[in-house]
Amino acid sequence: MLDDWITALPQDAFEVVLPALRRSLARLEPAQRRQVGEELRGLEKAQTVRDLDDDLGMLPIPFALKLLGVKV
Repeated sequence: MLDDWITALPQDAFEVVLPALRRSLARLEPAQRRQVGEELRGLEKAQTVRDLDDDLGMLPIPFALKLLGVKV
């Protein structure tokens, strides 16, 4: 879900959001950051879908929504 949102951003919006996204991901534990990095590298290759940690993937969503001014 997050990767679809990020890839749909125009270049200028991506550059605005990137620092906040980096700060959000920096709060993850090292093992969690490594898992996110491995998943992102996997997007470059055609491969079968693997089990994803939905809880991990949802961690930056509230922050991203706040950045976009979305009230939940």
